[in-house]
Amino acid sequence: MQLTIDGGQEADIPALQALAAQVYRRAYAADHDADYIERFLQRMYSTASLQRALHSSAATLLLARLAGQPAGVCHFGAPLFEDCQERQEIHRLYVHPDHCRQGIGGRLVGEMVRRLRAGGVVQECVVYVPPGDIPRRQFYHKMQFRHAAERDQDGVLCLVRRI
Repeated sequence: MQLTIDGGQEADIPALQALAAQVYRRAYAADHDADYIERFLQRMYSTASLQRALHSSAATLLLARLAGQPAGVCHFGAPLFEDCQERQEIHRLYVHPDHCRQGIGGRLVGEMVRRLRAGGVVQECVVYVPPGDIPRRQFYHKMQFRHAAERDQDGVLCLVRRI
């Protein structure tokens, strides 16, 4: 199947919500009860929240599609609590559980880096990862992110990639 990556549209919101629900329900079922996950999804993936993400001038939402169906998301942009043009932060990056380990996450990161380089301003991209999340740490290491211990926040690791 052919993978395409483009910017999401408002028409994609129901598919983005379904994709997020599938990912979060599988990935976090062992760590959180079902009510917590549902509240999280309702808050973070509400129609209004996704509309803001799609229309933000400070962030970009990339949508990976396999055979036209959403398979992964990379949402990145200005750090949430900083006004910084030289640094971008990955806010969300996930792949449908049925399509993990097929290179989709890497393709999304590659497209993000391509777009950041083309802009000519951003010097680095950061992502925050819990120390115990070994699969995510390994993925980001493979994507050339390195741990910057001096920038860890509240026990969460700061991983940095030079652009």
